[in-house]
Amino acid sequence: MGRASRARAAARHSRPTAAQPLLRSPLPEDQKTLARLLDMVIPGDPGTAGFAVQLATIPIPAARAGHYASGSAWVAEEQGTAVGLLVAAPPLAWIDSVPALQHDRRLLLSRRMAECEYMAVDPASRGHKLGALMTQHARHQFTARGVRLMTGTVTEDRFGLLPYYRSMGWKTLRPGEALGILEPAQPVAVWRPSEPHVVQMWLPLHRDVAVINWPTPDGIRPVINGVLPLPR
Repeated sequence: MGRASRARAAARHSRPTAAQPLLRSPLPEDQKTLARLLDMVIPGDPGTAGFAVQLATIPIPAARAGHYASGSAWVAEEQGTAVGLLVAAPPLAWIDSVPALQHDRRLLLSRRMAECEYMAVDPASRGHKLGALMTQHARHQFTARGVRLMTGTVTEDRFGLLPYYRSMGWKTLRPGEALGILEPAQPVAVWRPSEPHVVQMWLPLHRDVAVINWPTPDGIRPVINGVLPLPR
């Protein structure tokens, strides 16, 4: 049984009715649709087609002990057609760039944090609340894996979508504002910078994740606590 057949067999007994979307992993036959959905988020990117092939044909492995956590991708399907895509993964480039984090804490943060890299819905299916459905599905899946924080970004040309993201529970920062996460082992706040035309946003996945006030040379600033634990 091939990968596509196994995926369909796994979903057969819980497949929604025709009026309800199905959330599943990408399949090889989704390649063209995935490329089109990705082009809506990153128009003109020459790597879109290759990334669509990768998403559709290469299963994303589970994280292994001693390794960084990996990402996930989900497709929303309506009446047998892929109409939505959400891709999320740990922001490894940023995590690796933070000098205040020791190697074991970087590994841990990669398992506690996931970034929504791409989310797109086919224009013909907008208004069906697929964005909220995919976000909620990702939230449940990541929570089950022990992820405590989802993050994302919105660029200036899409600032009009910010109220939509807030309605799904996302907390949004100001344009250009850095996202701070507390590293209680030091203790110190680690900051993820942002460009002036970018809004960072975050979604708590655990009851202990909350904003606290933290002293900095520039005054008291809010940081996110509860993502990383105190060392044992």
